[in-house]
Amino acid sequence: MKTTLAAVLILFFLIQPNDKKEGQLITGFSSQSNLEWFAVNDGVMGGLSESSMNNHENGYGIFAGNVSLENNGGFASVRAMVPKNDYTGYDQIVIRVKGDGKKYQLRIRNSRDFDGVSYQAGFTAKPGNWQNVAFSEEDFTPVWRGMVVKDYPAFEFENMKQIGFLIADYQKGNFELMIESIKIE
Repeated sequence: MKTTLAAVLILFFLIQPNDKKEGQLITGFSSQSNLEWFAVNDGVMGGLSESSMNNHENGYGIFAGNVSLENNGGFASVRAMVPKNDYTGYDQIVIRVKGDGKKYQLRIRNSRDFDGVSYQAGFTAKPGNWQNVAFSEEDFTPVWRGMVVKDYPAFEFENMKQIGFLIADYQKGNFELMIESIKIE
């Protein structure tokens, strides 16, 4: 009897439909597939930090600049509108990065507006080797101007409208984050 039950269970799991979607590239950094990135630095509040996102000839993006703490500054960021696609049914977003050992945030917005709540997930960009960093929906915290927003809806990939990177937390000086790809899987 036990072998029959085991065989039934094995067959049950083998014939179950696979609802998981195949991964989708949100952006790479070749000239054909790049998003239009724009910088949003602490200059919006009087700071002096600078940043940009540029394509490297070897097919990756470089988010680089300088974080200044002068004039109450302290952050630099870039963001882009994501392509209008169906982002339902995915488990994680994966970024392939190489960095400088500093802490960064992946930021996602559910709106195409310039200001408002964004969802953040932090990571450290290790120097030397490319690394894949994966985030589930639960890894993202709603924030507005650096403050956690309580009683705000949980993040869902299907609502993604903007994506970006931010460096802050008093990490003054030059920084460089290389990004090879951003995928949803």
